[in-house]
Amino acid sequence: QAAAAKGEVTLAGKTAALKIAAVNERRMDDRNERSVKMTDCPVGMTENDVREAFPGVARVSFVERNGTFAGVAWARFATAAEAQAALSRGTVKIGNEKVQLESGESKF
Repeated sequence: QAAAAKGEVTLAGKTAALKIAAVNERRMDDRNERSVKMTDCPVGMTENDVREAFPGVARVSFVERNGTFAGVAWARFATAAEAQAALSRGTVKIGNEKVQLESGESKF
């Protein structure tokens, strides 16, 4: 356990560096840079609504509380540049609602 804290592990007399945490951290940073949080979303908002607003979106995830849509969703784009372009809009109209766009730590 102490060796793991130093970032290395010894198995069968061979020492290897642990790089998993750094790789996972870079992946999370990349995901966060490509993700946009949408708040104040209309209750009936669908994935198709999000795709119409952002044709380049790669993935959409809806936040639920107690099995009910919480008015929050996440859109992940293929590139950080696409996410930044979406964020630069500040808001997007979906249905009759003005949906707020924020950067933040991706939840998916």
